[in-house]
Amino acid sequence: MSITRSPYPPAPAIELAPPLRPRTGERRLLLVGHGSTRAAADNETLLRHAERLAERSLFQSVDVGLLYGEPSAEALAARLPRAELFVVPFFMADGYYPQRVIPALFNDDRAATGETERPIFCAPVGLHPGLAGIIIDRALEAMEVRRLAPKHATLLVIGHGSENSPASWHATETQARRVRKRGLFRRVTTAYLEQTPEIAGVLNGLKGPVVVAGLFAGEGAHAGRDVPALLNGYRAGSIDYLGAIGCDPEIADLVLDQVADADPSFTH
Repeated sequence: MSITRSPYPPAPAIELAPPLRPRTGERRLLLVGHGSTRAAADNETLLRHAERLAERSLFQSVDVGLLYGEPSAEALAARLPRAELFVVPFFMADGYYPQRVIPALFNDDRAATGETERPIFCAPVGLHPGLAGIIIDRALEAMEVRRLAPKHATLLVIGHGSENSPASWHATETQARRVRKRGLFRRVTTAYLEQTPEIAGVLNGLKGPVVVAGLFAGEGAHAGRDVPALLNGYRAGSIDYLGAIGCDPEIADLVLDQVADADPSFTH
């Protein structure tokens, strides 16, 4: 997918990441997500974010690349000009894909064509401090609909987790800690699909109303099927599932912040 807008006005800029290079005023944005060849919802979430970002006319183009599915991240990495190309991993943690797979897409040799530029890699959206605020806002909205007092409810943040890497655990615990510091809820805790503490075990230790936020990039198999199935076993009180937090429209603002962190001259 490629959405083209009018060129961004030329302006001097300071590039923090080496090498220092002049700006042409033609910033491009590439959102890279995991994607899915089977669950269209995973892909549609990222496409919607790209459309929102393109409407702001901040970039020469906004593209979506998927590691699994179409449009292909590998094909886009081979085709897109790399000067002033900002690559934002649409992942909730800084794990295997953002750290190794996405950078490897750009390891081909373009010296024969005279292009030696490297893209500018931004931090994954799931690390943004503002994500905790989005979780809080969505949880409070759900409680207001149910006429629940936050001080009487538990907020459960569910992450993917992994026994092989601490990245998902670290991202989930960090966002939960940020929410907890606000002191709005009776309790803020975490659970995981693929590591301890597991969802069923955490739910068995809870009482009263629970609001659940899924720390997932999109409504794919995990957020749309696996988590709801596990939540169905909760019998100690009411439960509200907010779904994958990566689907929230405000995530687009976090993407822009990650670009600004990589290039302080970028304003939005």
